[in-house]
Amino acid sequence: MCHKFLKVQFGPKINFIIGHNGSGKSAILTGITVCLGGKANVTNRASNLKSLIREGANVAQITLRLRNRGEDAFRHEIYGDLIIIERRITCDGSNGYKIKTHDGKIVSGKREELNAILDHMAIQVDNPMNVLSQDTARQFLHSSSPDDKYKFFMKGTQLTQLSEDYELIRESIETTRNIIKYKKEALPDLFKEAKEAEVKYKDMRRARELELTVTSLKNQMAWAQVEEKEQEVVDAERNLQKAMRRLPGLQAKLEKEEASIFLDTN
Repeated sequence: MCHKFLKVQFGPKINFIIGHNGSGKSAILTGITVCLGGKANVTNRASNLKSLIREGANVAQITLRLRNRGEDAFRHEIYGDLIIIERRITCDGSNGYKIKTHDGKIVSGKREELNAILDHMAIQVDNPMNVLSQDTARQFLHSSSPDDKYKFFMKGTQLTQLSEDYELIRESIETTRNIIKYKKEALPDLFKEAKEAEVKYKDMRRARELELTVTSLKNQMAWAQVEEKEQEVVDAERNLQKAMRRLPGLQAKLEKEEASIFLDTN
């Protein structure tokens, strides 16, 4: 990308970019392609991303603003009317994304979020019907065979992607069927294990109930012994009180008998 700093304001519909050879028209298309996740070889300008950095510079940064309005807007409650996609490429080969809201707040830095946006907006940077570079157009017009034209048609109409998606779905269905078959075969054993587990659970519950009953009876027996001893104490105290009440009379009677004996002896 040959521009040190370039800002391009696109219109809402068709845009024409004109200029002399080497003025950087293709660099704009390359920047858009790379910012939207395209690989370097898709641009037909370099074999790796760091080769796209302007000579003499150590870093390249592309910022793209996507309109996000209308009923089909992508997560409008988060991004608002504008989605800002920023990609930074360095000479050491590292690169990263920043996906921001309309007011510049970073939402994500993951490629998965970018893929979700592109899928929602039906943007395919590797689809020649979306992005047609000069080299691809030249090759298609001058040296393509009927087979290449057919592949171009399939890719351009997204039938290739549809076929690949269909194959993935078919494989997923087949995998799911195998899993269901395996689960069905395992059902009898699982039912048997469940039945055995239920029996064990009931036995353990009964054992637990018996254990609680035994504990309760032991406690009742202990308290019964305590109550029995307490009753014995109460009875003994009652007898003691009765004896204490009789004691004065007996004492007086004893003294009277002693006095009578003393008189008789004299």
